[in-house]
Amino acid sequence: MTLPCVVGPADLWFSRDPEEVDVARVRCARCPVRRDCLLGALERREECGVWGGELFLGGRPVPGPARNGRPAKNAEMVEREQRARMVRRIEAVLQSA
Repeated sequence: MTLPCVVGPADLWFSRDPEEVDVARVRCARCPVRRDCLLGALERREECGVWGGELFLGGRPVPGPARNGRPAKNAEMVEREQRARMVRRIEAVLQSA
């Protein structure tokens, strides 16, 4: 069994580039140890990186990296929706066997 984080550039999992974070997340989605990886990252309060398909910054999962450009007019609503989707993703992964 080859884990996606073992193959390819290690920097991908700790990138600040939003596109690279997206690539890392997609690769995690098919990983056979995704649940354990995410659970471990939550328990350890990982400071940064993509773990179990989620981006961690400052010891907690966040919806995504900061993107360049002007914030949306409804930025607070967008942030709430992104956070709610992230929480649902995390719950789904942790409930998987």
